[in-house]
Amino acid sequence: MEETYDNMLERLRMYRVKHGMMQEEFGQLLGMSQAEYSYKESGKLIISYQNLLDFEKAGINVDFLVTGVDNKYTFPEIELLFSKCNDYETRELLMKIFAEILLYKYKKQIKQEDSNTYSADTNVKNKLEKQPDKGELLEYMLDSWDGFSMIQYIRNYFGYSQIYMSEKLGMSIKKYRQMERQNIYPDAAMLVDLYNISGYEPDMFFDKKDRRLIIIEKIWSELRKEERGILLGVINDTRQYI
Repeated sequence: MEETYDNMLERLRMYRVKHGMMQEEFGQLLGMSQAEYSYKESGKLIISYQNLLDFEKAGINVDFLVTGVDNKYTFPEIELLFSKCNDYETRELLMKIFAEILLYKYKKQIKQEDSNTYSADTNVKNKLEKQPDKGELLEYMLDSWDGFSMIQYIRNYFGYSQIYMSEKLGMSIKKYRQMERQNIYPDAAMLVDLYNISGYEPDMFFDKKDRRLIIIEKIWSELRKEERGILLGVINDTRQYI
């Protein structure tokens, strides 16, 4: 069943009520007047990208608001691994090495489990289910790395044109191209549409967290415990030499 913007607004309302706040108090928490917040919650005004960032700062799970599912991944060992890097260039290099090895291990594990995600039949199945495979997405990220655009990936994955995507998201082709280049970011209604198109949560279309790290953590969550230990050891040793 597809999500709707109305569903999102209802989850927002329920969150406010659950925390015992009136619209005025909740609006203040988000940096809005009562009137502005009322218009947003009722759907008379669309919740903007900046509003969504303010939601996150206030501790509201935007992924859950849009999807109805809490899919947050938290792996302190990965955050710690990259936080030990002395500079940006070292962190980027180490993350790319980590992602390459992780992808190799992920593919190998899938084959061992006799569930080859990369077979032609499974690729067709994934596309029918509107959920690009995590491994395939990480491969694309490795190819593009610094220039990665999630919206562009989704469009290419499904073979959509920019015109089709702009119409699907209810915007001009000019504005869509700006969004694909990540000069601007989607509002809440667009995030619902993008979730319905791709199956991926808002975090993947935001600028607030490294999306490469999000996919790395998703794949990491499926890797066997013993493989995680080996990989962490390899990367920690590698970090000593770069």
